[in-house]
Amino acid sequence: MGLAAGIGSKFILLKGKMRLTLCVIILLILSALTWKQSGIYSDASTLFRATIQKNPGCWLAYNNLGVLQADSGHINEAMAYYRRALELKPDYDKAHTNLGIVLAESGQANEAMDHYRKALEANPYHDRAHTYLGILLAENGHIDEAIYHFRKAYEIIPENIGALKNLAEALMQKGQQADAIPLLQKALALAKAAGDESMVREITLNLDRLNKMMSSVSQGPR
Repeated sequence: MGLAAGIGSKFILLKGKMRLTLCVIILLILSALTWKQSGIYSDASTLFRATIQKNPGCWLAYNNLGVLQADSGHINEAMAYYRRALELKPDYDKAHTNLGIVLAESGQANEAMDHYRKALEANPYHDRAHTYLGILLAENGHIDEAIYHFRKAYEIIPENIGALKNLAEALMQKGQQADAIPLLQKALALAKAAGDESMVREITLNLDRLNKMMSSVSQGPR
């Protein structure tokens, strides 16, 4: 199953806020310009690169470039952009999570988990970090810890189909089939409502197998 004191410190914090504001303002301005100057800012990558030229400390633009590179399958380039974003903003939960995802895809599970944990230190309500950390923990046999993180992801967003499915499958690995069934049933209803046919098929298959297993156990040996 398948299974981010003192006067000196105050000044640094203030400067960080100013950088954040400037970074966001530049992105908004350049985004607006894409409608009027499409020849200059022809795509998202050009937009983010132009933002960095105007504000080299814009960690948000580096993260967004990383997302574009990852979506295009350029994992090493994506890693470099995420790492740069984190150099500029070490507590940026989304960049930690995004870096963790590409690290996991590259087989670097331990470093990926480190970044998911850092994402959660920065933002304990980051459901994706809980989910991806749970997946790696489950894959490495740490089912109880995986269940904890899947539950957290589910608590944060109860309509999260993936969190429900992952939690149910982890419970099944623990032999808690009866607890898994209502979670899969809810996930199935949400998947149908969302029109996610692939997820509907996968959850339906899991439910069928689980129901057959429960039926066999209830009937006992013949």
